[in-house]
Amino acid sequence: MRLDSKILLFLILVNTLFLYPAFASSEDNISDEVSDLKSRLERLEAIVASQQKVIEEQKRIIKEQGKRLSALSKDEEAENKELEKELEELANEEEGHHSWSDKIHIGGLIEVGAGWENLKSQSGKHEAKSDITLTTVEIHIGADITDWVEVESVLLYEDALFGDDDHDNFDVDEAVITLGNTEDFPFFASIGKMYVPFGALLTHFPDDPFTDIPLTLLLGETSEKAVLVGFEKEGFLASAYVFNGDFEKGEEDHIEDYGFDIHYKGKFIPGAHVTYGRGEKYAHEAEGGFDYLIGFSFISNIAESDGLTEMIEDNLGSDKIHRSIPGIDGYFHVEYQGIFLDAEYMGALKPFSRQELAYKYTRAKPVVWNFEAGFNYNWWRNLEVAFKYAGSHKAPEFPKSRFGICLNQEIYDNVIASFGYIHDEYSNYAPEEDGDEVLDKKDFLFWQLAAEF
Repeated sequence: MRLDSKILLFLILVNTLFLYPAFASSEDNISDEVSDLKSRLERLEAIVASQQKVIEEQKRIIKEQGKRLSALSKDEEAENKELEKELEELANEEEGHHSWSDKIHIGGLIEVGAGWENLKSQSGKHEAKSDITLTTVEIHIGADITDWVEVESVLLYEDALFGDDDHDNFDVDEAVITLGNTEDFPFFASIGKMYVPFGALLTHFPDDPFTDIPLTLLLGETSEKAVLVGFEKEGFLASAYVFNGDFEKGEEDHIEDYGFDIHYKGKFIPGAHVTYGRGEKYAHEAEGGFDYLIGFSFISNIAESDGLTEMIEDNLGSDKIHRSIPGIDGYFHVEYQGIFLDAEYMGALKPFSRQELAYKYTRAKPVVWNFEAGFNYNWWRNLEVAFKYAGSHKAPEFPKSRFGICLNQEIYDNVIASFGYIHDEYSNYAPEEDGDEVLDKKDFLFWQLAAEF
């Protein structure tokens, strides 16, 4: 046991002698590494501190630039607001200059023409004549006062072919105030001087006063100071009116004449455009489409029409009539791909007294009709060819039958040249006085140039 202890003690002593230098060397190395790490940390801390100073400086610069930009932005915003205000004031001033000019619309129509006419009496006598005339000058002036108030006026100069030349003034042909906006509300009202809606008076020929066309216009056109109310929605239009006519049935003068018109216009195939109205000609703008118009009119006293009033007053020598003579009118239009057909029938429902209006020494009960058919052909510009058949029954001074053809050639936009021929037969025409020639036939060649603006 003692030997083992000695050996163990020896081994421990040897181990201590040999390992101590190694431990001492390792401890020195660790100390050096720690010192090196401390140096690196100090350098890093110095770098971080330097970078922090740079960052703080950058923050300060950015903050100052932000303040400057904010100040500039406020200044620019103020300048922009001031500029917008100035522009708005200029716009308002400009609108003030043009607001009324935008609301007012002006247009017109000038028609000039020439014609040759040959009259043949039942005795075989012929009378030929020709003339050139400024047929029509129309000036249309209107304004949209508000979205619900509109005014329209027409100044008119007319000179009939083969008529006198003493027409040197414009007349107020129409002047109407309309209350309503049918795009938002279907009911409307109009008051003023107007052509009351009795009949459509459709034609493709140059009309009165250049020619006595159509016969429906000569019998039924009625210009009066009237009050009209109407309803318009999706192609359907109904209107009724009252007025105080030229004739009275007693000593008192009252508003006692009235009438109404109902019509519907529609379109089956998009693409064609048609305008309808009292005395308006068909307007063809595009081939294709199927358009139609059908309507009915009534007037309480057809004697109030412009064509009959003068005749009856001349016969009576006064404005007193025995009774009112109601009148009716039915009309129809259809068009498909430029091919069209118009038909209209108008007449009195009761006969006049012989003193008021006579026909072949009997009581007149005038009835007229007008049929037109034709087509449009765009060979250079649009050419419209129209054929007519018209006639009358128990209507003094109206042709018993009428045949005609008319070519309407578009020369420029809104400029139309018309050429045509009309043949009338008056086989039942009676002279106004004994000994007067009895008109039998009439041939009429015409040319007209119409410009709308």
